[in-house]
Amino acid sequence: MTAPPLDAVVIGAGPAGSTAAMLLAGWGHSVLLLDRPGSRPANLAEALPPSIRNPLAVAGLLEAVDAAGFQRSAGNRVWWGSRQERVETYPPPHWGYHVRRAAFDRLLRQLSVQRGVTLLAAAALGAEANGDLVRLRHEQGRVAARFVLDASGRAGVLARQGFRIPSSGIRSFALSALWRHPGWAESADNGFTRVENYRDGWVWSVPLEPGELYVSVMFDARDTGWQRDEGALAAYRAEIAKTEAFSHLLDPAHCDPPAYGTDATPYHASSYAGSGILLTGDAGSFLDPIASFGVKKALTSAWLAAVAVHTALVDSESATLAMDYYNERERQTWLDASRHAARYFSETAEHQPHPFWRKRAQAPAEADFYNLEELTQTLSRLRSASRIGLRRAPNVVSSPRPAIAGNRVVRETRLTAPQLPPGLDYVNGVELSRLIGLAERHNHIPDLYEAYNHAAEPVDLPNFLGALCLLIHKDVLIDTYGKETPKVRR
Repeated sequence: MTAPPLDAVVIGAGPAGSTAAMLLAGWGHSVLLLDRPGSRPANLAEALPPSIRNPLAVAGLLEAVDAAGFQRSAGNRVWWGSRQERVETYPPPHWGYHVRRAAFDRLLRQLSVQRGVTLLAAAALGAEANGDLVRLRHEQGRVAARFVLDASGRAGVLARQGFRIPSSGIRSFALSALWRHPGWAESADNGFTRVENYRDGWVWSVPLEPGELYVSVMFDARDTGWQRDEGALAAYRAEIAKTEAFSHLLDPAHCDPPAYGTDATPYHASSYAGSGILLTGDAGSFLDPIASFGVKKALTSAWLAAVAVHTALVDSESATLAMDYYNERERQTWLDASRHAARYFSETAEHQPHPFWRKRAQAPAEADFYNLEELTQTLSRLRSASRIGLRRAPNVVSSPRPAIAGNRVVRETRLTAPQLPPGLDYVNGVELSRLIGLAERHNHIPDLYEAYNHAAEPVDLPNFLGALCLLIHKDVLIDTYGKETPKVRR
C-alpha cells in the first residue's frame, strides 16, 4: 500500500471490463485491469446484433471491430411459438457480427492496453471500502483505488458479497458445443443465426468458420430430470433430439466434444453502485440471452460506469449524483430486458404450456407498468394514420434531472409526467424526455424518428416505436390530429 492509490481498478477483462478501463484511461485516469487467467472457454461464441454498432461507436471501438475480420451476420432464421419459419435479413451496412468470444475479448484487451490501461493477469480476491478508498486484494498483492468496477460477469467477485438477487423460481442451464459439416461451408444460410424453441427450452446457433456452427441449448434441469453426473454431452444430445429444425440440420454433422455447460439462471442486484464499488455488465444483472443483447448490454453498462466514475473523479461534488444516476440506469436496463424477455417467452407459453415457458412469461411486477396488447393497439392506430399531431399533456413539466453530457453526469432540465414511474428516463434505450420534446415538431413518424436519432444516441425503429406508443398510451403525448379536445389521464 506504499504506492499512490489508483483512480480505478476493473475486475474482469471481458467486453464490459476492457471497455470501461480503456474509456477511463483515455480520459486521463490511472487504471488497473485484472484479468483472471483461464476464465474463458476456448469455443464460446456469440451473435452480436446490428444494434451493437451504436455502443461500439460510442466507445470508439467500431472501426477496430470492423477491421478485425469477424464474420458479419446476415440475419436470423427463427422457429418461435410455432413451426412456421420466420426470416429476418440485415441489409448492409446494418450488419451484426458472429464472434468467438476469446478473439473478441482479446481484441478489446489489446486496445485497452494501447490506450493506457495497465493489464495484470491475476484474480481478484475481495475488496472493502475504507474512507475515500477501496482496498482490493488480488493473487499478487493488494492495491488501493478510489473506485473498483466489478466486471467479472457471472462470477460476481464483489457482486456476490450481498448484492446479487436471483430470479425467483427460475433456474436455467446452458449446454454448448461446436458442430462441423463440410456442406455448410457453401450454404447461403451460413451467415444466419438460427433460433428454435421446443417443449423444454430453446436452442440457437452461431455460424463461425465455414462449415462450423456453435450450438447452445437452454433448459431447466429440474424439468428434464437431468443430473450432472449423467454427463453433459449425453444431456446435450438429448435436448437437441427434442427439436425439429435443429435435429434435421445437425443429423449429418459431427459434434466436437466436450459439451460446455454453465449456469444461466437470471439475476439482478439490490444496488449497482455504492461506497466506491460499481457492478458493471453481467456482474450486475443477467437474463436469458434470448435477444443476443448480452455484449451490447455489457458495452453500454461499461460506458455508463466509466462516465459515472469520471464525473466523480473530476468533480467530487457531483459524485453522489453520478452514482445515483448509474444505479438507476442499470436498474432500468434490467427492467427493460425483463419486459423484453417476458414478451418472447409469452409467445411460446401460449403454444407450449410447459413450466419452463410459463415461469418466464411474466415480467417482474415493477417492470409491468404497461400492457403490451394496448401498445400494439396504439401502434396499429399510428400506422393507419396519414399523419400525427402530437402535443404534450398539460401535466408534463420541466424539472432538474441527471443526464449525460459528453463524458459527464450533469443536471439538466428534463420533461417528466406523473403518468410515468418516478426516475424513468429511458425505455429500451429511448430517452423519453428527448422524445417528448421533439414530438410536437413533426407530423410524420419517419421524420420524428430521424430527428430523434440525430439528437440522441441512435436506437432501432422497434424500440423507438415502443417508447412512442408508451408515451401516447399513458397520455404523456396526445395525438390531437383531427381532435378538438384532448383528454388527459389523471
